[in-house]
Amino acid sequence: MQKLILKINDVLLLLFIMLISHRAFADLPTPSSDETFGNGKSAIDVGGTMFFKGLKYGCYIVAVGAIIGTASVVFTAFKQSHDKGEIGHFIKYLLFGLVLISLSLGLAYFGYSVIPDGSLD
Repeated sequence: MQKLILKINDVLLLLFIMLISHRAFADLPTPSSDETFGNGKSAIDVGGTMFFKGLKYGCYIVAVGAIIGTASVVFTAFKQSHDKGEIGHFIKYLLFGLVLISLSLGLAYFGYSVIPDGSLD
């Protein structure tokens, strides 16, 4: 019985290897012409384009994360000030949240308009 299980395992392994090495699965997608060398583009141009793209998306992600975090902190401060009955706690966190949201919007603006779309040619 154990030999039969080992043979079935070997056959399944062989079928799996044949399946993943089939020609239809080996056809990988090709990158766009902006992300390939040639046609007068050097490695610095392609790398710079990809770097700036990543920098833009990184600015967007950090800005959105900061805005969401600020909103949750202000909401928590509102609940705590409501429970304690004092408004000063909420106002301190609201002012801090407004400053942080303005910095986050500035970061999103930086990612949108200041960072170039391509390389620095």
